[in-house]
Amino acid sequence: MMPQALLDFGIGEALANLVEYLRKMTKIEINYVNTTFQNSALPSDISIGIYRIAQEAINNAIKHADATTINVSITEFDDTINLFIKDNGRGFDIEGRYTGAGLLNMKERCRLMNGDILISSNHEGTTIDIEIKKVMS
Repeated sequence: MMPQALLDFGIGEALANLVEYLRKMTKIEINYVNTTFQNSALPSDISIGIYRIAQEAINNAIKHADATTINVSITEFDDTINLFIKDNGRGFDIEGRYTGAGLLNMKERCRLMNGDILISSNHEGTTIDIEIKKVMS
């Protein structure tokens, strides 16, 4: 189900609503910075893909990382949009085998948007950095 805020107000506000909802469900401190353009006109497939990646990454940090803080930011530039998520959890082996499909789904969504994803993780936490090139008309 697609969040109504995504349709009505765009990715920046939709992520703000997601973060606010998750703050109420957990004791983890979740910080959010939105620097998208006020009248951003991202294609809906890009907005949905970014939203789903953020949702998966934040939920993974809440469920698996034992993090106390999660930082989320979305930044829009003229030619790209960047999503950055960092937690201070225990980290994981990014080369390991996992039963869930979360990481694979994030990578595949990013690939479908012609974006780049960088995931790094160690005992100090996990960082997910995504850059999506905006399609110019």
